[in-house]
Amino acid sequence: MQEQGNAQPAAYGQIVLTPWDYLYIVWRRKRWVILTFLVGTVITVVYTVSLPPMYRSSTLILVEPQRVPQNYVAPTVASGIEERLNTLSQQILSRTNLERIIRQFRLEREQAPTAQSRLQERFKEQVKQWLAAAGLYEVKEAAPPSQGGISEQLLADLRQSIEVRLVGRRGNDAFTVSYSGKEPLTVMRVTNTLATLFIEENLRVRERMAKDTTEFLDEQLVAAERELKRQESLLREFKERRMGALPGQLDTNLRTLDRLQTELQSIEEALVNAEQDKALYEKLLPYEKRLLESSLGANVGTTLGTRPDPREARLESLREQLAQLRAQFKETYPDIALLKGQISELEAKSAMGNPAQETPDQPVNASAERVRAHLQEQLHTGQTEITALRARQSRVKVAIRDHEKRVDDTFGNEQKLADLTRDYEISKKNYENLLGKKLSAQLSASLEKRQKDEQFRIIDPAYLPTEPYKPDRRKLILLGSVLSGGVGVGIVFLLEFLWPSGFRKPQDVQSTFAVPVLAVIPRNPRLRHKHRLITLEDAESIVTEQYRILYTRIESLRKGKAQQIFALSSAIPGEGKTITTLNLAVVMARDFGRKTLVLEGDFRRPAILSYLDTEVRSGLVDVLLNGTNGATHTPMAAIPLLPFANQRLAVLPAAKSVGNASSLLSSQRMHDLLQLLKEQYEVILIDAPPVLPLSDMNIFQEVVDGIILVVRAESTRRDDVHKAVEALGREKFVGFVLNDVQQPLPRYYQYSEARR
Repeated sequence: MQEQGNAQPAAYGQIVLTPWDYLYIVWRRKRWVILTFLVGTVITVVYTVSLPPMYRSSTLILVEPQRVPQNYVAPTVASGIEERLNTLSQQILSRTNLERIIRQFRLEREQAPTAQSRLQERFKEQVKQWLAAAGLYEVKEAAPPSQGGISEQLLADLRQSIEVRLVGRRGNDAFTVSYSGKEPLTVMRVTNTLATLFIEENLRVRERMAKDTTEFLDEQLVAAERELKRQESLLREFKERRMGALPGQLDTNLRTLDRLQTELQSIEEALVNAEQDKALYEKLLPYEKRLLESSLGANVGTTLGTRPDPREARLESLREQLAQLRAQFKETYPDIALLKGQISELEAKSAMGNPAQETPDQPVNASAERVRAHLQEQLHTGQTEITALRARQSRVKVAIRDHEKRVDDTFGNEQKLADLTRDYEISKKNYENLLGKKLSAQLSASLEKRQKDEQFRIIDPAYLPTEPYKPDRRKLILLGSVLSGGVGVGIVFLLEFLWPSGFRKPQDVQSTFAVPVLAVIPRNPRLRHKHRLITLEDAESIVTEQYRILYTRIESLRKGKAQQIFALSSAIPGEGKTITTLNLAVVMARDFGRKTLVLEGDFRRPAILSYLDTEVRSGLVDVLLNGTNGATHTPMAAIPLLPFANQRLAVLPAAKSVGNASSLLSSQRMHDLLQLLKEQYEVILIDAPPVLPLSDMNIFQEVVDGIILVVRAESTRRDDVHKAVEALGREKFVGFVLNDVQQPLPRYYQYSEARR
């Protein structure tokens, strides 16, 4: 297996497994797979046969759309069919309905234990106990029966037996209701009952939702109406309190303010004129008698009689003001009534006549009296007019201040009015929306009562099942068999992980140690006797060729080195080191002409004589014991060498076992004997004791030139090989011989077989 030995992984200490390796692991432990497969298949068959036949019946229910178009009447139930089916299923599969169905059709009889069911239950309980003992299952208490003697398990089984599934192209055209049970007739009846329950429950739910919707909208409408009236009251009270200062009256207030400003200006001008007239009359009153007594009295009287009456001018001014007020205000306006009174008073005084127009023929005293009376009257009239003008001026100023305040308050009232108006509009809109929804809900409720809305209608009634739909025993048995085989494979890999089988091929050894594998010795099933050598039985076999490869590799390691003595050992006993040593010696002597000596160094369990098929009286142990008795030198003739298989091959067996082998192996006699034998033979192979059980290999390390470790494939534990390598060290450690390999060799190893 030279090509395999050259394949070195990137990192030592990690074994890389190929898919073929996994297959080989399964094949090597195929007994577990076969046993698990057979046991699992038998259990599956028994369990499948014990299952009772189950029948299923289904009914198809069509979801008919609303008969009145939804543009005219909106449906009360706006949820999808899937959501409604879930709700209906929860209601129909409630405890009350299920208990009524169980009692009506006496479904508890199906739960009566039969021979098969009792066997099945016992099997389940046994499996649960096994799992509970392994800590993989927690045993739960059985559910207590409900009132009326119906157990929770029966209710749960009934729920699992009922299936509701949507069908149709769009997924919302129809749905099926299915029920499975043990009796075909009962299955059909239960399915029809379930379909009827779905139809009745759908009608009940829709009517209840329509009624609840109407009642809810009535309550909301009353609350919305109450809120709307409250908003209306707040808006009305605000307008009443802010009358005259509302945003819509701003222009009127501004025009009135302009008119009042003009009126105030006119009043102030009239007040100035009235005060001037009063001052004139007050100046004329002291001089009226003196003017009449003078010669000019007549002229003055004439002048006074011809002077125009100021009351006429005043009367005209008052009439103009009255006309202006009437154009802007009603007759009830206070200033209009005041002007009317003043005009009436002046008109009455004007009707009494002008005393200044008397004839000059009258006496001077009478004229003076009349003049004085006239002047006093004019003075009184002027004073009255001034008083009236001042009062009017005060009223106009008060009105101006009032309108100015209204204009100033308008901007603050505008925001408050907007807030109140917005709240009112929102309440009004909410009320109108609720009113519309209430009318729509009333129409929907009327539609539900007349059954013109969406309805469930049975298309395919439940049929009487003639054949059970489960269990499918073929599929169950096939599935159980496959799972059993899978469990067997899992057990194999679990065992491989917990107890690895050792090294299977040279790549495993080379990926673990930085030491080459010198040879791969395959298992030879054609060997007739376990104490026969394959190199003697079949010199042209693949196994014999592997020993030749082993020799060539040892020779390549010896080039340029003085290596002559090689010890073949193993980590533990039973690895095949003795038979490997003898076969290698046969190949060296017979095929390559090397003068070879096999020295048996295992004094505890010597085994070479079983392969020589002869009896000897003395051996290596006797030679070493003679040295301990006082002899200092052993002649070559006194060494009991046995010729074997070839004239160039000799064997020095131990011949007998001793307890204290370390003292013999470490003696000077042993050292001298090896020096003597090295002079007579080209290669000396020592069948050394195992490394781990004994300390003898520590002694051989000092006298040998190289150590070869024999490892039995798939048998020696990897930890044992690691310990052996650490005990031997790397100084004289040459390599491994992988013995008893069970994996098939590649094609090119069959070349030697083809030659035959």
